[in-house]
Parts: sequence; structure tokens; C-alpha cells
Amino acid sequence: MLILASTSFAHDLNYERVISRTWHLQKQGAERQGTFFMHKADQVYMQDAQGAVFVVPYNDLSAADQAFVQRKDEQIMR
Repeated sequence: MLILASTSFAHDLNYERVISRTWHLQKQGAERQGTFFMHKADQVYMQDAQGAVFVVPYNDLSAADQAFVQRKDEQIMR
């Protein structure tokens, strides 16, 4: 049986090398600090420095942040 998923995860076992970034949330006019955790069903999951996961709709991200997520998806799917 073959199962395909449309989910990409960014964190691996080298967790100490995960780099936080500033995400620009256009609709809220706000910024959030965190690491890319996962992209699934047009939702981007991020993790803050305290380990809490927050979710942002993909379309709410700035164009630069959307491009970052697309690059991560491509890297992960290789």
C-alpha cells in the first residue's frame, strides 16, 4: 500500500540548529518570531522560543514568507 501526504515538516533530530525568523502577518499587520514547523492544508505551523505552536493561514503571510515556505516544502519533498 502506498500512502501520499501533502504535509511537510521542517524540524528534524538536529533541533539545536533550527533558526528562528520573523514572520510578517499581513492581515493582522503584525510580526511573530518563530521557526517553521509544518505546512499543511494552507496552514503554516510555527513554533515560538517557548515551544508553543501557533498556526497562520498561508495567505496571511507576506510574499517573502510565502516564498520561504515554498522553498521549505521543496527541500522537504526531495
